[in-house]
Amino acid sequence: MGTTGNIFILIAFVLLQVHLNTASTCNEDLGLLGSNTIVINLQENTLAGDILYQLTTHDELVYENSTDQSHFIGLYNGSLVANFDIVLDGPGNKDNCEKAKTAIISVTVWCRNVVTPNIVVVTFVVNYTDDYTPYFTRYNVSVNENAPVGYIILPLNDITVDEDCANNFYFFIDNGISQYFDVVGGSIKQLRLKQQVDFELQKEHQVNLTVSSWVDNGSERKYNSTILTIFVIDVDDMSPVFDDSQFVLHVEEEQ
Repeated sequence: MGTTGNIFILIAFVLLQVHLNTASTCNEDLGLLGSNTIVINLQENTLAGDILYQLTTHDELVYENSTDQSHFIGLYNGSLVANFDIVLDGPGNKDNCEKAKTAIISVTVWCRNVVTPNIVVVTFVVNYTDDYTPYFTRYNVSVNENAPVGYIILPLNDITVDEDCANNFYFFIDNGISQYFDVVGGSIKQLRLKQQVDFELQKEHQVNLTVSSWVDNGSERKYNSTILTIFVIDVDDMSPVFDDSQFVLHVEEEQ
């Protein structure tokens, strides 16, 4: 073999060493992560191309989509990136809400061309955010004037819509405590009668009702308010009375 052949062998050896050194460095980077299992909270509204987690500074990684059947997670220059936008809720996407609460994407990553590779399992737990402001779909309700104290006038959740996955609402009446009404209930909030109303005294009442969405993941709450009108329905709750307790009537004798 001549000089030219020796040069080619030398070049090949150098390239092989560089390749092995790169792979080794990649493997060491994975070993320095401190754990072979990494859990990352991934927020919805992550955009395609966003870097989700940087594993190494090299491109020697290979990976297996353990639960990522849609290939949402990709690899680019040693980083895990989003291949697609995450949209979990909003108009037309509410069916994804239950999936979003338990959405877990698992990816197994290692470096190629390593005899004993460090294997890292990266798990992404997808969390939805509070993107949309809740709003009311009804602005008036009625109640009989003889309704007892404690009567439930209206389930407030029934008149409230939120395009987010989390339909956890917090309702309150503005401007202090209402004399006649309050908000009670656990997960289902209700407008309750706290003092009997009287049609003859006041035919309608108004309360400033505010709703806020509640997502227990650090998202900022969204607020909306409306004036809810409560009409009092008159009922026959009073006996008829005469204006005077005595009447005097003079009748002429028949001629």
